[in-house]
Order: sequence, then C-alpha cells, then structure tokens
Amino acid sequence: MNSEPLLKSAYLKVERAKQQVTELESKISLFFEKRPYTIYRECDSKNGDELIVYYPTEAIPLEWSVLIGEILFNLRSSLDLAVYELTIKEIGNPLPKTEFPIFNDRASFFQTKKNGDAASGSGLFKIRGLNQKTQDCIEQLQTYHVHVLGGITYVKILHDLNIVDKHKELHICRYTNRQIEIINLNQIPLPGLAIRTGFGINLDERVELVRWRFTAYEHKRMSVGVNIFPEISFNENNLEIFTKPQPVLELLNQLIHAVDDILKRLMDTVD
Repeated sequence: MNSEPLLKSAYLKVERAKQQVTELESKISLFFEKRPYTIYRECDSKNGDELIVYYPTEAIPLEWSVLIGEILFNLRSSLDLAVYELTIKEIGNPLPKTEFPIFNDRASFFQTKKNGDAASGSGLFKIRGLNQKTQDCIEQLQTYHVHVLGGITYVKILHDLNIVDKHKELHICRYTNRQIEIINLNQIPLPGLAIRTGFGINLDERVELVRWRFTAYEHKRMSVGVNIFPEISFNENNLEIFTKPQPVLELLNQLIHAVDDILKRLMDTVD
C-alpha cells in the first residue's frame, strides 16, 4: 500500500526546481561579481565627443542553458505527474497518454469522436481518468481562459520553453532595462550629455553608454563613470510572444509560483 502523501512526486519536482533556481542565482551573482565586462572612456574622432563605452569580456557559460532546461523540465513534469497520480487515486491504475493538457482553443480541448467519447489527443482524453471537479479545474486553467504575459498563461510559457529546450537551444543574454547611472565625481556640468536609454540595452555586444561634448579644455580632466545593471535574460527569439528579453530568474520564479498554485488547486478538487 502506498502511504506517500498525494502529489508527493509532483511536489518533489517543484522543490528540485526551486533548488536549481537558487543554484542558478548563485552562479549569476558570482559571474557579475567578477565584472565580465570592461568600460572604456573613448573619443569620437569624427566630432571630438567624449564617450563611455561598454565591452563584454566573458561569454555566458553554456551550462546555464542546460540548468535552465532542467528547471523547466521539472516544472512541466510536475504537472504531468499530478495528473498521473490523481488518475491512480480516482480509478486505481494509470492510463496511457495522460498528461496535464495545455490548449490554445476550446474546440480542440473538447474534441470528441462520433460516439461522443473524448478524441485521442484532446484535452479531455488526457484527463479522462480524473473526477469531474478536477477536470473542470484543469479546463479553467487553459490558455483560452486566462491571459497573463503577452496574452498567454505562465503554464503555456512553461510548456513552450520546455519544448524549445528539448528540440532547439535556449538562448540567454545579458540585458538591462534599467537607467544607466552617471557618476560625475567633479560635479562639473556636462554639455550635450546623452545617456543611452530606451527600451533596453543588449549587453552582449559593444554599447555606447554615454556621450558628451566639452566646451572647455579643463573639462577633459574631469572624472566620469557609470553604473550598469545587467541581468541574465531569455532572448526574445526563444518565443514569439517575447517582444523583448525576459529576466531569467524573475520568469522562472513566476513559473514556479504558477505551478505551485496549480498543484494547490488540483489538491482542492480531491475529496
């Protein structure tokens, strides 16, 4: 007789994902502590403008993509395991091709055969061994009901990123959406100052951060520096819904929260 708590395997997957996120956060912190970039003060030979320019000096470790893929796998797997465990509780044995369904449209989820049974591959077929209350809960979590990031649910983002990791490569980059901070140690006004701002900055390439023009020779002796705030982000090319890079740690924690919430909802449907 199995005396393990219900959904124990599913929760263990989530706990492992949380541990891996903590491990990744530590690796990222150590990476940036080493300052894997150089910032130079340069002069534009065309017009004499002074520049502060950023250059990356160290590549993002490739194994981080592997670790992120493992986190995504554990989270996606936890949802499938939940359906598997709940099916056994309801009917006493597992059923083939059960999993946590994720559908973009209602018709596909409810697709049936001519005799009225759930069509193979439909959402109903994947959860056919569950009680009606649990089935209704899962149906209400489908993408066509709930919209979060870019018109899509976090669980759909999880599902799609997991597929990308299985078949392609997860692309991560250094990126910042925060304002560059200017450190003007001499407190001398900087005529024509131009700070790189906007929608965001890709820090995997050379970037001109600051530009200004001197009006007097003595200004050239002034001391100017910058603070930048790079983050490791999912490149926008991973998913069509990403219109800009998405911070990896922030999104992973949002996905963990979403999976935790789904498991709790599923538990609440069990008598």
